[in-house]
Amino acid sequence: SSARRSTSVGLRAHARAEIDRYAHLDSSLHRWDPRWKIAGLGILLVSFAAAGAPGTGPQGAAALDRAWAHALACLGASLALVQVSRIPLGFTLRRILPACLFLGIFILVYPIVLGADGPSPARFSFSRERFFGAGVLAVRALAMVLLVFPLFGTARFDETMKALRALRVPAGLIQLALFSYRWIYVWADEQRRLRTALRARGFRGRPFIHALRTAGNGLGMLLVRSIERTQKIQDAMRARGQAGQFHTLYEFRTTGKDILKTSAAAAAAALIISL
Repeated sequence: SSARRSTSVGLRAHARAEIDRYAHLDSSLHRWDPRWKIAGLGILLVSFAAAGAPGTGPQGAAALDRAWAHALACLGASLALVQVSRIPLGFTLRRILPACLFLGIFILVYPIVLGADGPSPARFSFSRERFFGAGVLAVRALAMVLLVFPLFGTARFDETMKALRALRVPAGLIQLALFSYRWIYVWADEQRRLRTALRARGFRGRPFIHALRTAGNGLGMLLVRSIERTQKIQDAMRARGQAGQFHTLYEFRTTGKDILKTSAAAAAAALIISL
């Protein structure tokens, strides 16, 4: 029974959606110094977002064509980097599904405009130009979301945070990101245990006053448990001399290949901006 329980816990932990789940793989991106990687891919990310909104109207047709070329180039670069990183494409697609749903709604809603013709009441109309412009913005956004996986998924999260600190990111932001990332999963586990306990006692989520009252009490209990666990962790860290600095055994080492990869990323960013 103990072995089965430990195996179940291990499988649950393995099924989590940690962004650095495949940091143990071996690729040219995994071997890239995290500091140089953040700088190079950060420049590439800026090149994705550097273009303004696509033009509309008769004079904006050529600008819209250039915007589509830029958006497709961004998406192609992101997909190529995901492929080079060897992160499974299925894992990536499952994680970006919520973003795809949001972008799909955006493409459908953005082209609808409210107009009025003289004394007639206001009415909705569908703009074909705004529809294609929304498509451009959605493709760019999808490319930026995909780039997050090669950027943060090819190194352990603590190493990435240490690299950001080496790039002079404020320590307070680093600690906030670390604790948020760590406690999201702790909170999810606590919520899962609470849901199991409620269902074992016959609770079913039906729209009745009793069910709403029970759900409210459960949410309050979850918050209380979270606060208590946070206080215990804070006391334990202070007892061990925690002074706001996070130490890892990983030491950064710059090589010629790191500089070459960063230069290639900067050149690709310049090429994309030129579109």
